[in-house]
Amino acid sequence: MKPKTIIKLAITIALLAGAYFGVREFATTTVSVTPIRRGTITQSATGNVTVIPSAEVKIVAPEKGNLIDFGRVVEGEFASFQEGDTVKKGEVVARLDPGRIPFDLRQLKADLDRLTERRNRGSTHQATLNSLLRNLESARKLRESKHVPEIQVRDLETRIESLKSTMDNELLDLKHSILRTEIQIAQLEDQLDRYSMRSPFDGVIMAPSFVNGDLVFAGNGITKVTSTEKTIKVEINQDDLDTVRSSKRVVVSFFSFPDKNYEGKISYFIPVGNSTTQRFTVFLKMKDLPPGILSGQTGEASFIADERHNTLIAPVSAVTDNAVFVFKDGRLEKRKIKIGCRSFLHVEVTQGLREGELVVARNVEQQRDGDRVTAAPLKN
Repeated sequence: MKPKTIIKLAITIALLAGAYFGVREFATTTVSVTPIRRGTITQSATGNVTVIPSAEVKIVAPEKGNLIDFGRVVEGEFASFQEGDTVKKGEVVARLDPGRIPFDLRQLKADLDRLTERRNRGSTHQATLNSLLRNLESARKLRESKHVPEIQVRDLETRIESLKSTMDNELLDLKHSILRTEIQIAQLEDQLDRYSMRSPFDGVIMAPSFVNGDLVFAGNGITKVTSTEKTIKVEINQDDLDTVRSSKRVVVSFFSFPDKNYEGKISYFIPVGNSTTQRFTVFLKMKDLPPGILSGQTGEASFIADERHNTLIAPVSAVTDNAVFVFKDGRLEKRKIKIGCRSFLHVEVTQGLREGELVVARNVEQQRDGDRVTAAPLKN
């Protein structure tokens, strides 16, 4: 390239640059500003709430058998359980036909009653023993007067010891029989109880799969019981994990009960996110819940990590790289600030700004330090 051409090009670039900076110096643009004010800022995260049963259990057949008593007696008539029926903790939900077990159990209990009665009556040899003891006492007295020989006294003593031994063995056998019968009764009662399937908590019958009289096999799910107690499940975004973990309060609102908020606390946090939604699950323990709230109802939870009152706050939209543009005397001043608490819309300014100062609240990335501008109040 010729020297003259290079000089012309340099002059052209210089003129353009001067024109550009001259325009920026003397031309003004309008920026939206808002004053720094004092107020309350809350650092929190929100999550979607779902009311779920605190527990759910499948009622499973322990072995093969015919289903009987899948229901309860209502007003003198047997009624099979239907979905939505409530049951109490420990109540029999279903029972399999136990066959001969009830008959054998009644038989053993009758045997136990007879054995116990025999033990309470005492030995049948007691009267004979009492008679021998009286004879021995008389014989010993007569022995002193030489009217009864010594051998007769010893014979009575031998007979008494032998009878006592027989009675002791008889009582021992009776005790063994009672114990054996009690063990057999306990075993049969345990076996009979296996045929009875009970609800482990107060709950609601859900999705019954069989009706009375059906043949079921071991492992068949007869029905489900869901607890009447409720648990609050909250789905949160992964970006909010730190805020949720550090939260000091949890406030829950339900869409069906909009007039009141409810306090809770985190009871369990699942440390693995959902691979599909990329969200995490938190369970809450609530101080109380709206009366009549049902599983499946929804709402919103706020996890409050920090809350500052009467502090300087600025819009989030005004901050870029921990700096703001302050409007002063028709120009912009880029100023570094220190940030404390953060919320979704605002930040707490702990250093760098004074109350009442005006900052650019929109399009801050388009501004430059020292720009001449015209200020307009921020419009929502």
